[in-house]
Amino acid sequence: MSGAYLGPAYDADSIRASLDSHRAHYQELDADALDEEVAAAIYQEKVVGWFQGRMEFGPRALGNRSILAKATSPKMQSVLNLKIKYRESFRPFAPAVLRDDLAEWFEMDVDSPYMLLVADVAERRRRKLTAAEEALFGIAKLNVPRSDIPAVTHVDYSARVQTVHADTNPRFHRLLEKVKARTGASVVVNTSFNVRDEPIVCTPDDAYGCFMATEMDVLAIGNFILRKSEQRPRAAATTGAESPLFPAELLACLKPPGGEGESLERIEGSFRCPETGALFPTSMACPHCLRAPISSATGSLGASRRSTRRIRSRTMRGSKSSAP
Repeated sequence: MSGAYLGPAYDADSIRASLDSHRAHYQELDADALDEEVAAAIYQEKVVGWFQGRMEFGPRALGNRSILAKATSPKMQSVLNLKIKYRESFRPFAPAVLRDDLAEWFEMDVDSPYMLLVADVAERRRRKLTAAEEALFGIAKLNVPRSDIPAVTHVDYSARVQTVHADTNPRFHRLLEKVKARTGASVVVNTSFNVRDEPIVCTPDDAYGCFMATEMDVLAIGNFILRKSEQRPRAAATTGAESPLFPAELLACLKPPGGEGESLERIEGSFRCPETGALFPTSMACPHCLRAPISSATGSLGASRRSTRRIRSRTMRGSKSSAP
């Protein structure tokens, strides 16, 4: 087997039609110019959605349906977890590295094109913790940079490595060469193009939806590039409209993950934080954003729990009544 790129691909006309249907703002560039723009964005510590060619077969994103970021950034692991994946800040990410530079960064020298092999970061790339850092505990200690590529270095100095080869993925290989020219490191964070509990994106519509529902900065899809700052915000739901699953009382019990902002509003297919403009997919909101509302009259936690039970009861009745 040579490569796992066995899924569907989409030509420029299909991608353009999808983006136009969403009224997206985009630029169409030649391949080299787009790769330069993406390398520059990664260097500037922006998070990039990378959608190219045929989709990967299997459980790993291998450079065609990937979210890419700067591996040398000490803050990138936390940023990706909290603002893109919506999961715990300590969760590790995997590196993609040019095969010719593998031994420069990791204690291994065999092909790992499917991101299945684990190796330690090269000894010369590790950073010894100071006495003060060793004395830290929990998340504070986990967040201490441990190598020259902290965004992909786990607490035990290990990483699950993908080697990138020019013969199986020339486009991704060229991008890593451009990243190396800017950052000095031919390594990037490579995580699957999705959010927690959702499948990896397959179509241009999937990619645009995930891009707009997260705090991703840039989307490179074929030879089209989109910047979040240039996109129209999604239209909010009609004022006063309620879904049986998300009544106003329940919305009042939700807040954005990550501690930024104080409220959420329903929009089509997502939740939106009006204070920050951040978007959260519907599947992410309820299990991760519930907060116990405090009764303004009594301030009692017991009252808030009874309120939550009433909301749950009303939601279940609404669901049952709408069943066939």
